[in-house]
Amino acid sequence: MIRTLRPAMVAALLGVLITACGHQPWSARITKASIAGDDQTVTVTFEGERFTDGPVCTEVDRTEVTETSAVVTVEVFINYSCVEPGDPFRGTSAEQSTHIRLESLLGERRLETPDRQSIAITRP
Repeated sequence: MIRTLRPAMVAALLGVLITACGHQPWSARITKASIAGDDQTVTVTFEGERFTDGPVCTEVDRTEVTETSAVVTVEVFINYSCVEPGDPFRGTSAEQSTHIRLESLLGERRLETPDRQSIAITRP
């Protein structure tokens, strides 16, 4: 017995397939950071990806920052910018950076990743 699918069901199935085949943002490995003279703007350097001998193929999707009186926790999520969903990627690492504005001055607080790894900070 063959049944016809309603348009809403078809749309829902397509949405699931597109989501499952797409690239999802992932947490980048942060390698270092520098603090600007205002003690509130942090430049975070992380490992992205590039095509071998080609363009950088990752971009920042979002950043997540949590500030306490002793620690600033930073996570950078990246995603592919030049690879179609479902396509394999073969390349090398690429150093990239992004700027983050803290709510409060960094001062003597530590900068670390969510898994409590310390991030080396260069100060002016």
